[in-house]
Amino acid sequence: MAMGAYYDIVDAQLDTLPNSAQQFLKRRHTRDPDRETWNHYNCAYTDGVVVFADALADKAKHKDTSLLPLYMLARHSMELSLKAALVEFPEHTGKPIDIVGHKLINLFNQLYDQVACLGFPVDHAWSWQSEKLLRHIHEHDPNGDRFRYPEERGGRSLPIWMSPSTTSSGAMAW
Repeated sequence: MAMGAYYDIVDAQLDTLPNSAQQFLKRRHTRDPDRETWNHYNCAYTDGVVVFADALADKAKHKDTSLLPLYMLARHSMELSLKAALVEFPEHTGKPIDIVGHKLINLFNQLYDQVACLGFPVDHAWSWQSEKLLRHIHEHDPNGDRFRYPEERGGRSLPIWMSPSTTSSGAMAW
């Protein structure tokens, strides 16, 4: 589905409402292909994480349920960052990408390969730390479901996100 397709669906639904209701509504989105990019969504979610985290600062306790949406939003922001970077490479490398799905470590590995394909150094501390963080998140939330739902698609309860390398709130201990 193209980025603007969501708004097309919403706009089409407005036309199905009775005329008496339509007079109070207007289409809130004007298609703007320059803003409907992976990078635009990446920036929007990154900014959203910062705003949300600032709003929760000093208000949420480490086991507060208000942290669940923040964790989900932060993880999704990471996913969009990886995808926004990945879509820029194929025209330069000729190497295809697969951005279907939500597996952060798969996206990171593809990005690593794309950067290496262009001859840039990839074996350094920044890559190692990025991979360490993404691998940690991937181990606890491989499909991006952990902070969105109480159970997996098959109905099995999702475990609480804790490991020896996490704090009591589930954040990674450095």
